[in-house]
Amino acid sequence: MIGKYKLGMKKFRKTFDFSATNVEIDNYIQSILKGPKVDPDDDAIVSVVGDEDHQYASVKVLKRKLQ
Repeated sequence: MIGKYKLGMKKFRKTFDFSATNVEIDNYIQSILKGPKVDPDDDAIVSVVGDEDHQYASVKVLKRKLQ
């Protein structure tokens, strides 16, 4: 029997100065993914985009819940 799952989502966003390094942004993302609010089995979508002044990191964690 295949169970039905409902997907929930947690969103994390942070704005960085344009001069922020990839290491700083990566440390932020890793702190979320390894933190207590995220189950290691959950899927995540990570996006980093920038404009002339800032870089924006967005992490969406997809939480599966059995219905």
